[in-house]
Amino acid sequence: MTTALLLDLDGTLIDSDKLHARVFAELFEPRGVTIDFDYYRENIHGRLYFDIFTDMCPGEVAPGWSDHKEAEYRTLLGAG
Repeated sequence: MTTALLLDLDGTLIDSDKLHARVFAELFEPRGVTIDFDYYRENIHGRLYFDIFTDMCPGEVAPGWSDHKEAEYRTLLGAG
């Protein structure tokens, strides 16, 4: 018997980048920041949420933004 451990590093089992980009776009649209998929790939993808929100929301609480973003992503992702 072979034993294995599979870790999903987001994008391994599903292509989730478009959902992540959509959530970032929706979060920042009210602030007048346009985030399209190219912007997401060049400036956001692969970075830690703490760093993203610290850079994009100076003077605000990055962990709060991170939690909100992740909740919105999971809502979009749905149960499936």
